Amino acid sequence: MAGRVDYDDAIRRRFGWRPSGAVPCPQRVLGHRCLLGRNPLCLCRTLRQFLPARSNLLDHGRIWLARPRQYVITAEPYYPQQIDIDSARETLDVCDLRLDVLAESYWFTGTTLLIICRPDFVVPPLPTAVVQ
Repeated sequence: MAGRVDYDDAIRRRFGWRPSGAVPCPQRVLGHRCLLGRNPLCLCRTLRQFLPARSNLLDHGRIWLARPRQYVITAEPYYPQQIDIDSARETLDVCDLRLDVLAESYWFTGTTLLIICRPDFVVPPLPTAVVQ
């Protein structure tokens, strides 16, 4: 397993994004603050329902700056075969967010998927191995 510095470098080389210290919440990608402490219906909590108990769609989540003030989230959850991708996409689609799922992950490669939560206008260079 690569260390965090190697991980940051891998994402930077692949997508051109810079790490951010913001909370990895879809609300932030939309330009708002994470509401988890104030509202139990915050998107980051809502997305937990699409994985089995004690898991989280945003597991190993990181937030990146794609452009100034334009955030993208990467996550690499375990149990990829149990993720309800279609329902997660529908939930985010209502907010004009896209969910890309790539077969290759940097976190325990082979046991996780790389999930990208992004606004419509930020399109990462995606490989051909995108999970449908």
